[in-house]
Amino acid sequence: ALEPTFRQRGWKILRRPHKHLGATRNAGVRAARGALILFVDDDNALFPEAVDHFVRAMAASGADICTAFQLIFYEDFVPSDRTDGLIQYLPLGGPDALGLIHNVYGDANA
Repeated sequence: ALEPTFRQRGWKILRRPHKHLGATRNAGVRAARGALILFVDDDNALFPEAVDHFVRAMAASGADICTAFQLIFYEDFVPSDRTDGLIQYLPLGGPDALGLIHNVYGDANA
């Protein structure tokens, strides 16, 4: 359903059936033409200004990669009020053993 809109914008959809997340994203990196790449999982949404914030933060800090707080919602839409998030979460890792029973690593977005 998104393909016509993507095509109009000059975007390309790469399909890698039966490949794991890393292999699929590596294919995306190889096909990329820009200076920056943003990965977003299919169960995540970005606020409209997110990309601008990422680019400005990377330029100001000199960082090669960045991430952000997550606002966790249980609705099927992104509420317009940012304070509606049930949980604010910034995954910074943690004890490796804890990762066996609790997600201390966060999402696959960066």
